[in-house]
Amino acid sequence: RAAGIDPNAVAPRMELRHAVGSHYFLEIAKLRAHRILLSNVLEAFEVDSGRPHIHVDTTSSNKTLFDPTNNLLRATTEAMATAMAGVDSMSIAAFDQGYGSPDEFSEHLARNTDTLLKEEAFLDRVVDPLGGSYYVEALTDSLAQAAWQLLQKIEEQGGFIAAWRNGFIPAELDRVREEKTRRINLRR
Repeated sequence: RAAGIDPNAVAPRMELRHAVGSHYFLEIAKLRAHRILLSNVLEAFEVDSGRPHIHVDTTSSNKTLFDPTNNLLRATTEAMATAMAGVDSMSIAAFDQGYGSPDEFSEHLARNTDTLLKEEAFLDRVVDPLGGSYYVEALTDSLAQAAWQLLQKIEEQGGFIAAWRNGFIPAELDRVREEKTRRINLRR
């Protein structure tokens, strides 16, 4: 508002994008926690005209060159987690996309995975299929609380741009990247 921008005009026109990996319940909880945080932020800015569109892409960082069928299973699991989390739209990468140009068959499977989940598994018929699951609710709550604390730290530093410029956000990204690399090196 201070910059002369009406959040009610902007929020429904925004698209927020995520990538999902193959940690099934963690990905569901991450997307559910995102919706909680988004609701809190919209409420803080007194936005009541609608919310941003949430789009998810399946990740390529966990795909393998040596077993493309495994990639197909991973992408399907990622898409299922996305559907269970209740996002607005998703893009599913072809199982052979990471190491060459996808062929007609792999593109066909990628295009039809979400249709299969809707038409055969009926995942679009229930609003919150995992609502009430202790594990998913507890994981969602812990992720939402940790993310909210991180957002508050960023705000204390003057917002995103200030936190980027003073090195806080790059340091956090480096810390997460190093931990991920360490876990990969330990085959975890």
